[in-house]
Amino acid sequence: MLQPTNKKIILNPLISIWAIVQLAIVFYYGIYSEQEALKYISEADYLLKNGHFSEPKYLFYASYILLHLFMKIIGAGTIGVYLTQLSLNALATHFFYKLTLEYTNKYAANISTLLLIIFIPYQAWTAHLYTESLFCSCIVFLCYSFLSKNLSWKKKAISVPLLLMLTILSRPTGLLFIPIIFFAFLLSTRHIKLSYKCLLAMIVTILFVAILQYAMYGKGEFNFLKPFVQEHIICGMPTNNIAFIENDKADNALPALWQFISNHTTTFLKLIGKRLIAFWGLYRTYFSWKHNLMLAFFFYPVYFLFVAGLKSQFANSRMVFYTSLLTIFIFSVSIVITCDDWHNRFIMPLVPILLLGTAFTVKKIYKE
Repeated sequence: MLQPTNKKIILNPLISIWAIVQLAIVFYYGIYSEQEALKYISEADYLLKNGHFSEPKYLFYASYILLHLFMKIIGAGTIGVYLTQLSLNALATHFFYKLTLEYTNKYAANISTLLLIIFIPYQAWTAHLYTESLFCSCIVFLCYSFLSKNLSWKKKAISVPLLLMLTILSRPTGLLFIPIIFFAFLLSTRHIKLSYKCLLAMIVTILFVAILQYAMYGKGEFNFLKPFVQEHIICGMPTNNIAFIENDKADNALPALWQFISNHTTTFLKLIGKRLIAFWGLYRTYFSWKHNLMLAFFFYPVYFLFVAGLKSQFANSRMVFYTSLLTIFIFSVSIVITCDDWHNRFIMPLVPILLLGTAFTVKKIYKE
């Protein structure tokens, strides 16, 4: 993103725009360290004092908690965490540009990266000391490592597992990238026999279900049965008056969830529709009409442009095509079996994927 001219390095306008956007965001929000941010700050304090996490679930937030801990130890505090998020966001933006440039052209790469930079609902999380900013940056790094044509398979064999692990330890939904990466590879490669593909798919599916089963043994925010019993559309907002008593970890396992779905199929089907509408539609009754309009303005055109570029994605790179569709499908399924976030946070990891697909549409419109 740096272009040398007459032996002088001139900043790409995208860098200037990124800096202006980030300054505006931090000026508007400040460094937000309330609500959920307090959970990670206090857990870092607990880890420093006791040498272990207060609950096993925090393993899936380890990288972010350790970042808080490190900044606390060196005296940088919340400013250090913010500056790290900001730096990683800048680096992720650079790698997003490089990846789109590999598969499209300079015009499409510039347009898609510009859209990412000015995508305020996505960029705003940089100023929040939540896991979203780090998680989304990790996803971009992982996608670049997995999809880049400029990296050798030897480099991918090292970088992809490491970045996948970092993504998983940034947020529990990072686990979803295990099947995404694996099945995208299987579907796009032609050098493995079908029988071997089926065998590998069965092994990875069993392992993933086992990991998911382990993750679902928990209470509170890790309870996957409670949102069904109380019919949550938005997490933490029950739509019925049924009391849910957390008294047995076994009740939170996959068999119990499957039993509930089997016995309440009609309820489950209704929840599927309502949760997907909340997830992709973004509308919230408690948001102002201006905020809802802002979300529609940013997201809805990107949906259209992404779909318009699917044929071009498939023609240019099956790896990108399958990675995009699997990410969208599996994240949507995760919402179906849980609930959506109050602030639309759960859709933010899909923004770089959607904009990568948008680049293919832009390329078709403006060919070099």
